[in-house]
Amino acid sequence: MKNSYSVVIIGGGPAGCSCAIALKKKGIQDILVIEAGDYSKFVIGESIPPNSKRILNSLGVFKEFSKENHLPCYGVCSYWGDDKRGYNDTVLSPFGHGWHLDRRKFNLFLAKQAQNKGVVVETNATFKKGISLNNGNFSIRYTQRDKEIQVTSKFVVDASGARSLFAQQQGRIPIEGEPLICLGRRFKIDKDAKISSLTRIEAVENGWWYGAKLPNNEMLIAFYTHHELLKNTKMHQVAHWMQALNKTVSIKSGVQENMALDRTIKGFLARSFCLDSVTGKNWLAIGDAASAYDPITSRGIYKSLTDGNFAAECISKILNNTTHSLTEFEVYINQNYKNYLYERTHYYSSEQRWKGSSFWNKFQQAAYHDRNDLVS
Repeated sequence: MKNSYSVVIIGGGPAGCSCAIALKKKGIQDILVIEAGDYSKFVIGESIPPNSKRILNSLGVFKEFSKENHLPCYGVCSYWGDDKRGYNDTVLSPFGHGWHLDRRKFNLFLAKQAQNKGVVVETNATFKKGISLNNGNFSIRYTQRDKEIQVTSKFVVDASGARSLFAQQQGRIPIEGEPLICLGRRFKIDKDAKISSLTRIEAVENGWWYGAKLPNNEMLIAFYTHHELLKNTKMHQVAHWMQALNKTVSIKSGVQENMALDRTIKGFLARSFCLDSVTGKNWLAIGDAASAYDPITSRGIYKSLTDGNFAAECISKILNNTTHSLTEFEVYINQNYKNYLYERTHYYSSEQRWKGSSFWNKFQQAAYHDRNDLVS
C-alpha cells in the first residue's frame, strides 16, 4: 500500500470505476478506489441503454463486457397514460440493443477492469473523513478490517452514491426533488419460459411497476410508490405486494409466489436531487453523489458511466496544469440535471387516469414545480 496518490476515488461503483479506468487511459498514475462493500451483495438497478456501448468502448472494456453474458434488452413495453400497450424498441438504434445486467456482476467486472489497468481497489473500506491540507492536497482517512488508514491525494472524486459522503463534508447541500420508495423482489424463472426480453413498465393508481428479465434465469419486479402510501397500502408486506402484482396487466406474466427468491420485500429509497455545487478546489462529485435521477428515466447507470468518463477528462487537465477550473464539469452536471427534469415532467404529466390518486397528484405537482423552476 502506498500512502500518497494522484487521485483518490471514494466509491467503487460504475461511476467510480469508470472514472478510474478513464484516468488510467489518460496516463494518470497512482489511483486509489475506496469501496465500502466487496461486490457480493444484490444491487438494485439493472438496465443500460444501447448507447452504453459507446461509453464502454471509450473506456476500452466493451470487448470484455460482451463476454459477461448479460441479457440483451430490446426496448420497453409499457402501459402508461392509457390502457393500451405501447412499445419503445431499439430496432432503429445505431448501437443495437441495450442490456439487462446482473448488477452485482457488472460492478465487480468494472472493478476488476480497473485493477487490471493498475488501479488500486480497496474493498470493505469505509471512508471516514477528508481534510484539505495547506499544500492543496487532501488527507483521506478510511477504515478497513478495524484498521484506520490515512493517505494523501492531489485530487478527490466523490463517487459514494446518494449519500455524497465527501461532498457533504465539504459543505455541499443536496437540492431535493420528490423521492420514491422502491419495493422489489426477485423470482427464479424456468430457463425455457417464454418471457419477453423487453423491460416492462405499468402505471397503476398508487405508483408504477417495473419488470425485467435478468441473467441466471431470474426476474426482478419492483413497485415504485411514495413512502406516505405504505401505511395504507401495506405494499411492503409480501401478501399485499403479491395481491397488487396479480392485478397488473403485464408485470405479473411468468411469475408466481412459489418462484420467489426473496422471502421478504426489499425496500430502497430512490431519491431525486442535485447538489448545490458538485465541485470544489481539487475535488468533484460524480454519479449519484452529484445528482440522482428518478428511475422512470432509466438513466442511472449510464449517467454514472458518462459522469466518470467526463470527470476524468477534466481531472487530467487540472493535474497536467492545462486548466485550473472545474466550471466545465459543473455546467455539465447542471445541464444534464435540467434535461432530466424536463424528461421527468413529461413522464409524470402524461398519466392522467387517476385524478384522485395522492401518488399521481403529488408527482404531477412536483413536475409542475420542476417546470416552473426551469422556466425561471
